[in-house]
Amino acid sequence: PFMPGTVLSQVEQVPMALYSELGRFMGRVSLALSDLDAPQLGRSFAWHMDVVTATVSELLPRLTMFDQEQQGLITSILTDLTAHKELLAGLRRQICHGDANDANVLVDPVGCKVTALLDFGDSIETYVVSEASITTTYMMLLETAQQQRRPGGTVDWDQVLKVGRCVVAGFEEVRPLTQDEHMAMPLLLRARLALSLCMGASSVLADAGNADYLLVTQKPGWALLRHLQGLITANKFSL
Repeated sequence: PFMPGTVLSQVEQVPMALYSELGRFMGRVSLALSDLDAPQLGRSFAWHMDVVTATVSELLPRLTMFDQEQQGLITSILTDLTAHKELLAGLRRQICHGDANDANVLVDPVGCKVTALLDFGDSIETYVVSEASITTTYMMLLETAQQQRRPGGTVDWDQVLKVGRCVVAGFEEVRPLTQDEHMAMPLLLRARLALSLCMGASSVLADAGNADYLLVTQKPGWALLRHLQGLITANKFSL
């Protein structure tokens, strides 16, 4: 059926109120899926947050287009995922949509409303907080990319972080996160970025003719990952 709205990726300047509304919308999605019993969604595939370490570890040696600094950023995330296995293992789990990126969200930008969520093909049983962290990652990525495309290309990182806070705060209005889930959020944000960067680069190796589309997240993705890593290293990251 026809779904009304504009694809979020086509909105030139996303208002903060819409980011907050998306957070609330995804909180409602999370709540609606919380009691869904679907054993077939206990599967595993490359984009599954549970297997980021395995997926990225397998891909990374082949991604020779990544320079030493980029390889180091990805490796540090793998190290942190291993170090926090116990924290991750204790997080709440349920079925999640798992792919609320700017191409999968329809909005009414004037009314600051989300009208539809598309593509449940990546739905899977995983961490409850993954719904919030994946959505937040993609919205911070969208804001970074939009700012890079404007004259001068300078990124206002305070604004990017404000986007993240709006999404998380909106989500928690509907689906509050636990203390452990908050602790896991910085790691899961970086893990999703690492996965997206590696999967995108790997896809180019298999389909070089589609490189422009497949590498669309590389420039903003690396910029955002560097900034987040710097904040975390300096113990200054918070959402």
